[in-house]
Amino acid sequence: QHIVPKCYLKAWCDPKTPKNHEPYIWLISKDGSEKTKRSPQKSLKGADAYMIRFPDGNTDQIVETTLSQLEGHFVRVRRKIVELKTLDGFDRAYLAMFMMAMHARTDSAAAAMETSMNRLHEIVSDLEDAIRQGTAPPPMRSVYRDGEERGTPITSVDTEFLRKNVRPNNVIF
Repeated sequence: QHIVPKCYLKAWCDPKTPKNHEPYIWLISKDGSEKTKRSPQKSLKGADAYMIRFPDGNTDQIVETTLSQLEGHFVRVRRKIVELKTLDGFDRAYLAMFMMAMHARTDSAAAAMETSMNRLHEIVSDLEDAIRQGTAPPPMRSVYRDGEERGTPITSVDTEFLRKNVRPNNVIF
């Protein structure tokens, strides 16, 4: 996982943290009934959550690297917001991308994507079984205006890859 910049973590800490106390963030349950203080270093992380894992055992950190760069841009934009400076088009774009990434990184967004990927995998696997048994026509290829057939049908190997990489794929999509 990338190292989250201190200035990024500090932005979420309670500004009323008493002197000689470790800065903290508030964790509040959805219904608001439970409120606890916690160190951001212990709360804002997950082990290899955005590492892409390939069937051959190789991995790729491109999503993590991209998120790190986006967070760096956000720190700069946040500083401009705090200083009440005007945001230009790039600032607004980075702010929008940051907000989209934060939404895509939530557990509920990942769970929704996981449900979709599991269903897609079931459909594709069932279709492959039907083709093997001879009870379904072979998959169609995309036909373009020039009459050419292009594309390769998605397979259960492809959908299994999507299932195993839900979190990074959710941020990419």
